[in-house]
Amino acid sequence: MSAQTLFLNATPVLASQDIEKSVGFYCGQLGFTKVYAEVGVYGIVSRGEVALHFWACQDPAIAEATSCRIGVAGIESL
Repeated sequence: MSAQTLFLNATPVLASQDIEKSVGFYCGQLGFTKVYAEVGVYGIVSRGEVALHFWACQDPAIAEATSCRIGVAGIESL
């Protein structure tokens, strides 16, 4: 890897069986803001520098195995 290469961020695109439910959870429980939501198609939420995207997936095995890790300072306040 070149000494000049710098990765700045990553945007997880997570499988969701219910876009509105996923967007609602992140907004209602974790303080994210809904950026976009199209029922049964795609959703986006953001909070600070973190953005999460959701794609509609009807296969429960795929949706249940999808995850990402988000580093948080002050987790106790959530």
